[in-house]
Amino acid sequence: MSLPESSETDDTPSTEEMASPHLPARGPSPESPPTPGLLGNVGGLRKPGARRKFIDYGAAVLLVVLALGFAVSQQLYAFASAMSPQSPLSSQVNFSGSSRLNLLVLVYDGGDAPGSDITDSMVIISLQPQTGKTALISVPRDFGVHLPLDTKLYFKIDAAYQTGLALGDGKEGPGRVAGGDLAVRKVSQVTGLSVPYWMTLDLQGFRQVVDALGGVDIDVPCAFTALDTVHFSAGWQHMDGARAMAYARERQVVDNPAEDSDFARSARQRQLVEAIVARMNQVSSWPNLFSVLHSLQNSIYTNLSARDLYTFVRRMDLTHPKSIGLTTQNVLQNAVVQGGLQILLPKNGDEGLIQQYIQQQLENNSDGQGNTTC
Repeated sequence: MSLPESSETDDTPSTEEMASPHLPARGPSPESPPTPGLLGNVGGLRKPGARRKFIDYGAAVLLVVLALGFAVSQQLYAFASAMSPQSPLSSQVNFSGSSRLNLLVLVYDGGDAPGSDITDSMVIISLQPQTGKTALISVPRDFGVHLPLDTKLYFKIDAAYQTGLALGDGKEGPGRVAGGDLAVRKVSQVTGLSVPYWMTLDLQGFRQVVDALGGVDIDVPCAFTALDTVHFSAGWQHMDGARAMAYARERQVVDNPAEDSDFARSARQRQLVEAIVARMNQVSSWPNLFSVLHSLQNSIYTNLSARDLYTFVRRMDLTHPKSIGLTTQNVLQNAVVQGGLQILLPKNGDEGLIQQYIQQQLENNSDGQGNTTC
């Protein structure tokens, strides 16, 4: 029985071809294309040099990415170095302890106008590092303290930073470090808290940041109108630098008592910072990163290293922060001192009342309310 012939062409020489010296060995036709399998290119032939061009293109892209990454890292390191006297990667804070960590945030207008370094708002951020629970203690800018240093003359506490900036604090010479150190020293005396850390925010610099980002989106919780007739409706609004600054610093509100306080202004300033961070996380803002970092570099200064500030912020829980305000409704009273200066002092001259009140509020484990009452 004969076997069926294969349908495929067999290129193996036949017995006659192998035996006969007159018949040439059979091979592929000169016109036949090379077998793709022999070239290792199953999908068809590739033009010579195409792979090399692809490799060159990939290498160029990689070099651009590396160059951009290096430039960004250099800019970030420069920013971290400029915002603090501490080395950016150093650490001076014990985040593993159980004691509260207190950071005083000082917000001022900035610029060259007289009084531009007087503090607009002062808020202590009190953090439980193990739980993340956060309390915001608003220090009234009109509270009376003895300045400069320990003289018997009363000044408003909002002048402490400016005094250290211009005159020093008795330990450091004039400058931002002396201004921050003098401010936390006075705040610690008033509150009874250990407040070793401070951070200053220049609102003029933040105006530049907002404009560099193309504006920010802020959800205004309560409508209000300021004395200068600037009105803000409730709800989401896109704000440029000028309007965002007006929103953050308005203090004379004519139609909404809930917004006419130091604490309300501090809350709006916190909203502005959160809106800036949210905008920076959007890919569309990344081309402006260098301009933003340059503006921020002139807007923030702190005695925390960049590493410690990052850790502090990451551990804060601002979802429902506990809000503690010092007012004439609890522990303060109005007073008039030398030259007719109107200030706030402890009720009956008892500074212990303020310290006891703050401790009682901090020991109360209830969180702040999530909803704002307008």
